Amino acid sequence: TPVEGIIITPSSLRSSEAVTTSLEKSKNRASRTLLTAAVVVVLLVLVAGTLLLFGADLLNRNEEETPAGVSASSAETENFGVLSFGSQSGDVDQVVLTVNGIAPPPVNMLYEAWLLGEETRQLLGVLEVDENGNGQLTYVDEQGKNLFADYARFEITIEPNPDDNPLPTGDVVYSGALPAEATKHIRHLLVAFGGAPNETALVIGILQDAALMETTVQDMLAAQDSGDLVEVRRQAEALVNIIEGEGGEHFGDIDGDGEVTNPTDGFGLLPNSNSSGYIQTAIEHARYSSGTPDTTPNIMENAELLEASAANLGGWAAQIRDAALEVAQSDEPDPERIQQIADLVELFINGQDTNDNDVVEPIAGEGGATTVLQSAQAMAEMVVESEVSQASAAGEAAGHEE
Repeated sequence: TPVEGIIITPSSLRSSEAVTTSLEKSKNRASRTLLTAAVVVVLLVLVAGTLLLFGADLLNRNEEETPAGVSASSAETENFGVLSFGSQSGDVDQVVLTVNGIAPPPVNMLYEAWLLGEETRQLLGVLEVDENGNGQLTYVDEQGKNLFADYARFEITIEPNPDDNPLPTGDVVYSGALPAEATKHIRHLLVAFGGAPNETALVIGILQDAALMETTVQDMLAAQDSGDLVEVRRQAEALVNIIEGEGGEHFGDIDGDGEVTNPTDGFGLLPNSNSSGYIQTAIEHARYSSGTPDTTPNIMENAELLEASAANLGGWAAQIRDAALEVAQSDEPDPERIQQIADLVELFINGQDTNDNDVVEPIAGEGGATTVLQSAQAMAEMVVESEVSQASAAGEAAGHEE
């Protein structure tokens, strides 16, 4: 029975269906919107987590990118002193070990210091320290042997006191070493260089030629005092030949007496057609040592200082050569010119203090041949490090690698 007041028609039925369909569509859209929002939230969480993990990984990588694969703080080992080479009666026949702030040995114990080679060991002696852990030990080879030829490492061991055993029996508590690749070139400066006559080391060759120039000048001054002008010219010729070497432009019988006066090995101090000369070759090998992958700040710094002094030598050697050429070819050598040569040879050997600080420094205009030797020996210095701190650094490095 039809309800009164309500008329049902096909159009009203269609309108009702449309409302129902619209409501269902609205519900579906709302559901899809909620689902999309949920997916977006999940994705954001995943992305944020990934970024956090990636950032942490980057931080870890940055921490690992330090020398020896350890953190910057642990990579800095504490410095307890230095072992340095020197010259007493031979080329590099002396070692001085200086320590600062090391732990004093326990009661009835003492420290002994040792030089180490690949298959050799040399006792330097007992290292005595005061209550503050400061001390110094000097060792000189009795035969004047070049110690740097065989040794580039050292150890300090703790031994019983008194110690009747000539061998080390205690633990190594401090040590030091030079980097292997850089050491090869430093040894070219101080031990031997295969490209020179008799494999003379480059800095040693400079010193030997400097000593020959000094003797030659003394002979020239003596000849001048006695009025022997022939001998004056002959010694001037010797100076030119020492400086230029056998491949030099002026090498030979400069004074025209029919003989070549050549007291040196012929390698020369200055570059010539046969070689780069001792001075320039020494500069090159100092640079090589500071350019190796395992070089140290100390080696780089002292290589630069060596080069500064060696550059002085090149300039002074050229001045001596030019003045000696004039004397060797003169019928009446100028006494003032001869004295100038003597002064320049003295300058070549010992350098000069241009800034009045009472020190001949390895800088432009000051450092001489003696200063070049000091810089080369300083390149071979070894830092005293604690075995405990080194072991700790090594352990941390292994932890980072894992």
